[in-house]
Amino acid sequence: MKYLFIETVFDSPHLETSAEIALDLKNQRKSVNFSWIGYNLPWSDWSISKNKIILGASQLKKVNLIETILKKNNIECETPIKINKKKLLKINSWAKKFNGNLEKLKKYKYKNINLGIGVASSLISYYHQSNLDTKKYHEVVVRALTSSAIIYERSLLLISKTKPKIVVTFNNRFASSLPIVLAAKRKKIRILRHERGSNYNKYEIFKKDVHDLSYRSKNIKDYWLKEKNLKIKTKIAKKYFLNRRNGIPLGWDMKKNFTLKQKSGKIIPKDKNFTRIVFFTASEDEHESTKFQLKNLIWSTQELALKNLIKSLKILKKFELFIRVHPTHGKRKSYVDQEKWIKFNNNKNINVIPADSSVNSYELLDTADLVVTYGGNIGIEAVFWKKKVMTLRNSIYSGHGIAYEPKNFKNLKSIIKNFKKYKIINPNRALPFAYYFMTFGKKFKFFKCKDFDECYYKNLPMSHLNSLLYVVKRIKKKLSR
Repeated sequence: MKYLFIETVFDSPHLETSAEIALDLKNQRKSVNFSWIGYNLPWSDWSISKNKIILGASQLKKVNLIETILKKNNIECETPIKINKKKLLKINSWAKKFNGNLEKLKKYKYKNINLGIGVASSLISYYHQSNLDTKKYHEVVVRALTSSAIIYERSLLLISKTKPKIVVTFNNRFASSLPIVLAAKRKKIRILRHERGSNYNKYEIFKKDVHDLSYRSKNIKDYWLKEKNLKIKTKIAKKYFLNRRNGIPLGWDMKKNFTLKQKSGKIIPKDKNFTRIVFFTASEDEHESTKFQLKNLIWSTQELALKNLIKSLKILKKFELFIRVHPTHGKRKSYVDQEKWIKFNNNKNINVIPADSSVNSYELLDTADLVVTYGGNIGIEAVFWKKKVMTLRNSIYSGHGIAYEPKNFKNLKSIIKNFKKYKIINPNRALPFAYYFMTFGKKFKFFKCKDFDECYYKNLPMSHLNSLLYVVKRIKKKLSR
């Protein structure tokens, strides 16, 4: 059985993960081919700043390091695939013809293949804007579309040349990786996707789309059943909830735990005569960038879901709604998605807690009669902390009976009217999810990663930086600790 690795992302640990899987398969005496097709693209999800390039940084430096390792292990690395000038002109013409909003971009097809959805997903994440202004970023949109079509054509040529049984590539939603998946699908070739695991030194292989919630849900069950010692897996799972509450970052969340910046004692005391609903918003751009892989969305946007929630709350005589806006990283390119929630604040019984507020989210959760989210993992945490939970979007815990899942507005009103009568779910039912988040993935055997941008092969650093820049980077890291 022949495996073909097609990669466009040079960043750590993704390229190392690809090489890790290739080496593991080679040790199993499988036929393995590897190809880097991320060269000479007008736009990429992962790029190097101009200043670093001037100082000697290079994608090809990293790629050459990886390919040298693979070749020494008798893995064939394909030479760069060339697309003829006529086809390139057609690609450029197709990309420049795009003229529309974000929704049109999501449906923009190349040779009847929807490459636009991957470009939209990438640019939403890149600019951190769920409602990306495609006119403002038109030049970037055109370059990203061009890159996506080039990758698609290169992938088709590679697959035709090598005739693999299985294609392996990185996470399948991006402008630079979705074309590989779509090319393989067109050729009716089986696809495996790789992504980060639960910590720096793990990776996961997905047989289906990375954001396929039902598939991930099955994986969660499988991981839980695989570990037979109940005490061990319970201890590991409970550590997840305690770490989240205490602000200790996990490996897979890229250190995005905001609890350490939040302070105790800032919660408005709860009035016993009022029903307190706490709505934790999900990250808008993260939802929008993966929405195309979700199914059965009742309310297509989080804002629409919240409006329906507020409308349904009128059935209660006395209620107060707290909207906790998802905290965000300080390096974001845009805060539009965080600021739009303030309009819901009525200075009466609806209070919006901004993204940068130091109010402790877990103390707020403790005061809730009902926790509501838009598919966020805070729902799992709320179950563990003995709270009733409702999700207004399908989630990784959908169908597990741990959260109310309204099917329509009428059902939503019914849940709001009656939820106080329902029993609190056994918190132990949240444990399998926490155990998965703490353990999923396979350990690296050939590479060692100390961080998401620091990996080694036999003590040799896998870096796109030259020696001087690499030393400067290490010094900066030490000083920041």
